[in-house]
Amino acid sequence: MIQTDDAPLTTTDPSRTGDPRRKSPVLIIRLDLFVSNAFLVRSGESFALIDTGADFAFGRLRSLLERHGVTKDNLEHVILTHSHSDHAGNARRLQRSWGAQVIAHDFEISSLRRGRSEFDRPLGTMAHLLKGFMPRTFPGFRPDVTLFEDRTITLGRDNYPLRIFHTPGHTKGHLCVELADGTVFVGDLLRGGYARHDTVDLPYFIQDELQLAKSIERVRRKRPTLLHLGHGHEVTGSAFQHAVMTGKLKR
Repeated sequence: MIQTDDAPLTTTDPSRTGDPRRKSPVLIIRLDLFVSNAFLVRSGESFALIDTGADFAFGRLRSLLERHGVTKDNLEHVILTHSHSDHAGNARRLQRSWGAQVIAHDFEISSLRRGRSEFDRPLGTMAHLLKGFMPRTFPGFRPDVTLFEDRTITLGRDNYPLRIFHTPGHTKGHLCVELADGTVFVGDLLRGGYARHDTVDLPYFIQDELQLAKSIERVRRKRPTLLHLGHGHEVTGSAFQHAVMTGKLKR
């Protein structure tokens, strides 16, 4: 599951989304961390990092952060979509060595403090195989900011808004992040394709099937222009809407 495209991309390309909203003033950079994606959001000279990858990928994460100009002084936020080891594995290092402010939902605190992932019900043969290989432990820590409800934070001198909202189902405290142009980072709420873009499916693991369906519907109602996923390539809003309407994202 190694991907190679960690080059910058802008958030609203009309040829990709067909959406008339204005081009975003921020830059999104996808970071390929071997078994998962992380994302940098840049506004001016300031950065937010969404997810951190598995702890064995820290060397690659650090190299990519440095390549894109991220320093201890301009990394304002680290937002964890959830507490699985392939997403939260490097949060403690960034918090302690980089002084980064780490944000997570309160329901993920126990797992984050213990540094242990619980991979719930696997969906399909591939998920059953993956469960045996997924690292269960990572460096435990306590986040700086814990969310009990949806919140908007700001990035950079222009106070660009990042809307963080609760989307349980994959895990109890799973979060998504929405930008002002309609881009949504969905973590493991959904799973993208590896061979091509605009392929979307249910995640490999589900904690609560009913909550997952409600969370997917919540994202759908936001009419996103583009979705960035924790695994696989990005998905346009129209492809996501089509998948929902045709029942592909139902069990």
